[in-house]
Amino acid sequence: MNTAVTHRQIPCCVAYVFVVALLMTSLAADDKVDSSLFPDAYGILGTEKYLFPVALGDWPVRVDGSRQLFVDDYLIKSIDGVTREFHKLKRHPSNPLWTPPRRIGLLYSVLRTESGRFQLWYMQRIQAVNEDGKKRRYPTGYLESDDGVHWRAPSLGVVSADGSKDNNYVFEKSLDGVVYTPWEEDASKRYKGLVHFEPSNDKTDEPLEGYWLYVSPDGIRWRRERGDPVAVSLIDYKIPQSGIGDTSSFRWDRKLKRFICNTKFVLPGKYRAYGISESDDLIHWSPPRMMFYRDAFDPEGMEFYAHTTFDYESMWFGLVKTMEISQPERAGGKWKHCELQLSLSRDGRHFTRCADRSPFLPVPESLDAFDMDYPCVPSGVPIRMGDELWFYYADRRHQNRPGAERDTVDMRLFLATLRVDGFASLNAGERPGVVVTRPLTYAGKTLYVNADVAPGGSIRCELRRFDGQVVESHSFGKSQPVRGDTFRGKLTWVTSETLPPTRQTGYRLALELTKAKLYSFWIAEN
Repeated sequence: MNTAVTHRQIPCCVAYVFVVALLMTSLAADDKVDSSLFPDAYGILGTEKYLFPVALGDWPVRVDGSRQLFVDDYLIKSIDGVTREFHKLKRHPSNPLWTPPRRIGLLYSVLRTESGRFQLWYMQRIQAVNEDGKKRRYPTGYLESDDGVHWRAPSLGVVSADGSKDNNYVFEKSLDGVVYTPWEEDASKRYKGLVHFEPSNDKTDEPLEGYWLYVSPDGIRWRRERGDPVAVSLIDYKIPQSGIGDTSSFRWDRKLKRFICNTKFVLPGKYRAYGISESDDLIHWSPPRMMFYRDAFDPEGMEFYAHTTFDYESMWFGLVKTMEISQPERAGGKWKHCELQLSLSRDGRHFTRCADRSPFLPVPESLDAFDMDYPCVPSGVPIRMGDELWFYYADRRHQNRPGAERDTVDMRLFLATLRVDGFASLNAGERPGVVVTRPLTYAGKTLYVNADVAPGGSIRCELRRFDGQVVESHSFGKSQPVRGDTFRGKLTWVTSETLPPTRQTGYRLALELTKAKLYSFWIAEN
């Protein structure tokens, strides 16, 4: 029987020594930093087997009633005859959902309120003269929708741009994160946002380039909550970094009960990388910590341009915007070719990249397609709609892409979908395969699976004790098979419809797959 899914090996011992040496250097009395350690020492951080090198197959693990996914080896003791497949986003047939009259820049946030209404905030990539006579870059635009597919840009009358308030702008600068907090007692602060000011570009009087905290009752009318910046922008590429980069994003984490900032770093040599910081009030932030940097398996010249994370069921995911700028130059600069990869975390604070580093949203080969090669995703994704997860993104052809005309590069709004829990599956064919979990501690009693079982296939389950002995009442021979394509397949046995409790001992699940794709399992109260 094979051990759990293996990963490609990379030469990481040198990087490990670099990281240790870096930590020791930072503790030196003169507080000097050995710049020769940067940035390659960070390559170890984004790979599961190197960040977490201990095999956990025999360690007990507590699972709650949320869905347990198979995107990594965290839950697995062993597998035999089973392979892991990472799945791709599917583009919605109605794309593009919305085409702006003027250029979109970044998507900031998309949310669905309790009433079912969709709200979306984005950067309008223009310069506009405001009511005070000052010319500022990148006002924040606002869209809304009743169904998430058909969007409208209401005339709000809030922001004066080039002599008119007949527009859908909610702020004269970029709101780099809009967070909805319905539990806030003060109704005038239900929406919170971090506004990015650039005094050097906009000739304004803020003391530093950075992020200021604003609040709003409706996401449309905003006022400043604090007179000082809460985070400072990056203005040079030295170590230590002077601040955080321009594609940093802010969000609320429902599981950690903390505000999260996915921080962009630009290291010496202009290498883009990503980190993380957290706060309990959007004002006081933990020191931004490096999360991951490219390693030996990445193409030369690849960088991380953005990273948007979100909590989902029993874990966390992220969308990594990778960028390659090693393409031939053309008039106007280099082609920034970007794709989206998937990252994951089991604690919300340490993210690694999925073992399969193929694009989560592949770039179309045809230049005639509306989907292009410069995707941008908002914070707070995805939104669950029935048995699908909806991911919004803006996209365009980069203006320096070979074959792209300057008048075809404006971003549009797109939608991509994924099966619920469908980030990855464990697959088996005609020959039955078996995956065995770590010893599980659980409070529920009913076992469910999300699976796609082909005709003639099945999923069965048996319980095994720590030492591998089968629990006779819950053996494969007594397991009632799950068949068909199901989002809530219930696994039972002829002797019992429920699992035994784990107050004194944990049980391993042995799942037998035949012509099946298994996306997740969960143990519910009923």
